[in-house]
Amino acid sequence: MMKGIGTIKKIKENQQRITASGEHADLQLVRYSDYVLRVTARQQRVQNPTSKANPYAVIQSEDNRGALSFEKQGNHYQISGMKFRVQMEIDNGRLTFSTLD
Repeated sequence: MMKGIGTIKKIKENQQRITASGEHADLQLVRYSDYVLRVTARQQRVQNPTSKANPYAVIQSEDNRGALSFEKQGNHYQISGMKFRVQMEIDNGRLTFSTLD
């Protein structure tokens, strides 16, 4: 299980993609078809301020190949596949997401 939380900087949503960027974590769900979904979650890592390295660490990146279920109720999203479930909530400018194994 993985969790992230942060202040919303931006959220984009269309038929194929949901991208939510927070203060400390980003979550991207890309739906390629009814059977293929890629989930990538990134969490900000502590780094040397003079370093030019990527300030994010990918904490989960996974493809699902199997039937998908996508539910949205208000600001609550739940995407279920064969390999994982992702829940995402947007509340008062705060993003909370978790993956459930």
